[in-house]
Amino acid sequence: MFKRLTKLHLLMVGVVLTAACSDNAELAHVTRVSSGTDIFLRSDSRLIKGVVPRRATLAGIFNEHELEGGLATRVIEAVRPVFDPRRIRAGNAYQLVFAADGSLRRFEYHVDNDQFLQVRNRTETANTFDAELV
Repeated sequence: MFKRLTKLHLLMVGVVLTAACSDNAELAHVTRVSSGTDIFLRSDSRLIKGVVPRRATLAGIFNEHELEGGLATRVIEAVRPVFDPRRIRAGNAYQLVFAADGSLRRFEYHVDNDQFLQVRNRTETANTFDAELV
């Protein structure tokens, strides 16, 4: 058994060495690409996480994070059909996601343990928003 295992092991080592020493351009290309260093990419968005303070309004939260008044109004108007903005509660989490150009991509608010409000920018240039409870 030991001799058989050794022969099999030697055969596998030979196959690996043969493949490593072969003149296969595709294999050589793969070997050269793997440098082992990380590539750091610039973030294409900015994330702000927060907790609703006492006596806060949705408009107040947007104002705190410097959303332009017209933009804040459009987001709130998108929210109204699916969630009453007056129902936001102190202590609940929210997050805002901004694109690299500063436009609002998404707003999320943790309503309760079962659902959260998600508002997404339909098109980053037109600032048209869709809201849903998820």
